[in-house]
Amino acid sequence: MELQHIKIENLKTTNINVRKVGGKEIADLLPSIRSLGILQPLLVRKNCEGFEIVAGQRRYYALVKLSEESEIEAVPCIVMKEGDDAKAIEASLAENVARLPMDEIDQYKAFAALIKQGKSASDIAAQFGITERLVEQRLAIANLISPILTLYRKDDISGETLRALTLASKRQQKAWLELFKSEDEYAPQGRSLKDWLFGGANIPTSNALFDVADYQGAIISDLFGDEKYFTDVQKFWPIQNVAIAEAKERYLVNGWKDVILFEVGEYWSSWKYSKTAKKDGGKVYIEISSDGEVTFDVLPKLSSFIS
Repeated sequence: MELQHIKIENLKTTNINVRKVGGKEIADLLPSIRSLGILQPLLVRKNCEGFEIVAGQRRYYALVKLSEESEIEAVPCIVMKEGDDAKAIEASLAENVARLPMDEIDQYKAFAALIKQGKSASDIAAQFGITERLVEQRLAIANLISPILTLYRKDDISGETLRALTLASKRQQKAWLELFKSEDEYAPQGRSLKDWLFGGANIPTSNALFDVADYQGAIISDLFGDEKYFTDVQKFWPIQNVAIAEAKERYLVNGWKDVILFEVGEYWSSWKYSKTAKKDGGKVYIEISSDGEVTFDVLPKLSSFIS
């Protein structure tokens, strides 16, 4: 067997699941998974369409429900090999997880103590039967100042906000805390908190048109997601704009009639048009979103259902 992180759309249930009843009774799981994430990996096996769940369908249904609220990261799964005993593996995982402190902050403290004893993240993951990434997520809480941990313990802020704040510097945490305490100002929480931390837009490195090595600012990894982010938008945009200008020039050199470049965040009704070949007078439209994503549309012949 091996541990993999699998996107939820590549998972499906199966009638061989070791749980035979109560598979969709998830009310008791939702608060824990919403706050802590998946502690015990799902047990799956490959099929022609991805992976089918042998054990852990309640966790799966809880994740499906939570995906309606916000995007969720890839799911930790133990992938069975032929001959593996599903019930034995599931029982072992459950026994290990039962020894794990059931609070994010308690988990962080327990893991931090083990780190001081010379244990590695992989050692701790093996000891509790969880993923190394989950251990690293909990250890990221070490970056948080005590008053923020207290707010979380008192349920004054959500787990989503707590996790976003692990991306903040100590200075940013203190500034955010002042906003939270203020009666006149608003402290961003949840998703909007990332925008605040990154100066108005959280720009993932995957949106860069340039070699990330050319960027001279800091890059931070989100341990609770799959992305890395540029922390300095002022250093990002000049390099991105040069790359956009070079892309525009390449289209013109290759014979396109015109290349229209929109301002960042500018909206236009691209849905009214259909793709048009270069030989038929097609133009290229370049759209740029506030998070740095660049889209190249080859247009603009009016769609038949509109004209």
